[in-house]
Amino acid sequence: MAMVDPVAGVTATITLHRSVSVVVVRGEVDAATVPVVHTALSAELDRHPRRLVVDLTGVEFIDPTGLRLLADTTQRGERSGTAVAVSASHLAVLRPMRLTGLDQAMTVRGSVDEAVTELLARRSG
Repeated sequence: MAMVDPVAGVTATITLHRSVSVVVVRGEVDAATVPVVHTALSAELDRHPRRLVVDLTGVEFIDPTGLRLLADTTQRGERSGTAVAVSASHLAVLRPMRLTGLDQAMTVRGSVDEAVTELLARRSG
């Protein structure tokens, strides 16, 4: 399933990587596009996966509304028993995560494979 905002050019696609749910986001995540990403993340969390990776490796910009969405997604996952990790590689995404301390509040890895490996290594019910 893919969610696309044709005006902003953001996409959020749900896929699997080594049996782990991955929401692949491409484009810029800001106040105008966060509803598209939120819809995809909510749809996947509603399925109650054991593990979820938010793939931001194709995102070159994220604003505070995008960061808030990541924090909310992680918290919602924790409440429902879904382990959440983020994959990000662009400095424009990593820097605001570091400045806000979000990188310490959630698992952040440089690739989807690293994030999936981290989640699979955890012992979760």
